[in-house]
Amino acid sequence: INGGSYKLNNINNGILGEVQNATIESTLSNLKIGRIHKNATMKDKNSKIWFYNFSENFKNLIFTGNYSNIYFFNDPDLNYNLTVYGLKNILKYLHKTVHVSGNTMKDKMFEKTAKTTSPSQGNITFTLTNCTFNYIKKQ
Repeated sequence: INGGSYKLNNINNGILGEVQNATIESTLSNLKIGRIHKNATMKDKNSKIWFYNFSENFKNLIFTGNYSNIYFFNDPDLNYNLTVYGLKNILKYLHKTVHVSGNTMKDKMFEKTAKTTSPSQGNITFTLTNCTFNYIKKQ
């Protein structure tokens, strides 16, 4: 997907190879995203979404979810900022499960900052309500 706005409803086993300069709204779907290039915005309700890879200079991913189940694969070779905000969520990180129940949508539940030894390649922001965020380290 390169550019434009898309609504994906009730997509079962959807595979998006690459996404850039696009806005996606999804509901009740099962989506696997191979690579985020640059400037992707997503809004979801009640879907399972896998984020596998990011290009070297992906710039931004902004995701807003409600009752979503997110699988985020961390790439140790990329230098980026990741912030997850939310209310009434579950965070699964390094085989540990943490229930996070903030008071507002602006409560930070997880953060990974870019290394200061090299320029940041982009920013990833998740704003979640009643979601599960699975942070998976790539080997």
